[in-house]
Amino acid sequence: MPNNCRSSRSSLRALGASILALAALACSDSSGPNSPAPLVDARIVAFSSTAGNSNGLSIYLMHADGSSKTRLTSEGFLDESPVWSPDGSLIAFDTNRDPAGIWVVGADGSDLHPYITSSTLTQPSGIAWSPDGSKIAVTARVDTIFAIFVADASGSNAHRLTANVHGEQRPSWSPDGTMIAFEARDDQSSDTHIFVIGADGTGQLQLTSGAFDGGARWSPDGSQLVFDRHTNPGIQVFVMNADGSNQHALTTSGANFGAAWSPDGQQFEHTVIRNNQNQISRMNADGSDVRMITTTGTNAFPAWKPTP
Repeated sequence: MPNNCRSSRSSLRALGASILALAALACSDSSGPNSPAPLVDARIVAFSSTAGNSNGLSIYLMHADGSSKTRLTSEGFLDESPVWSPDGSLIAFDTNRDPAGIWVVGADGSDLHPYITSSTLTQPSGIAWSPDGSKIAVTARVDTIFAIFVADASGSNAHRLTANVHGEQRPSWSPDGTMIAFEARDDQSSDTHIFVIGADGTGQLQLTSGAFDGGARWSPDGSQLVFDRHTNPGIQVFVMNADGSNQHALTTSGANFGAAWSPDGQQFEHTVIRNNQNQISRMNADGSDVRMITTTGTNAFPAWKPTP
């Protein structure tokens, strides 16, 4: 994981059916002859935010245009990195609650409970569901390193996915369920690269060789991966073909990371550091038409609700 992405995550350690009617404009839109057309988008995005949480982060939902924000988790904890279940009924997130690990909450805010904790795997984080919802991939500690484990959706029958790399984190399941992308450290340095491997643990392939690459996520059609790359200047959002070819930047200034594909694959929402705070921005899949979606508080790690 890139250093400033990791530091942002560590420093932050921190709708559904009941969402109200969408607001007409996002807070970042303005009027005028040269202003972009207003966003009006009632699709749902989960994210973590300091809003109403003086001691950390809570999980929120909002429309993809930034309107109708709804809080799902309570104050006093570090709840972050939300991930939707494939059917859109649940949201999993990393938390320092007791017991610490991965908890889930219903998309309507109900049934908050522990899901994968240290009683199952040591220091679990960064969950990803398989597309059919039958399995999960998750990061957990093994002795002094982190590794990717695959388990049944209940958390049982966990087994390590790889054996020849280390510092593995942030798995992402391909839409067809056959591959898992993840980041891992170079054996010769602290550099991190993007790898893909069969969901059965075969056919591992390194896709990138940048100094710090991480946070890969598959496009909805499985043809591309978006990822973070530490560059000069700052960390930027990159995209590449699923075989590692055609790697190119979508952002070129400031600090940008954690891009999440829209369900139709036409847009991203991503975290941008602005005025020393994490905010959420939106852009087209080619990097054009960048707009700020949030502008107050600390908001990060957006995740679009899957389209039924």
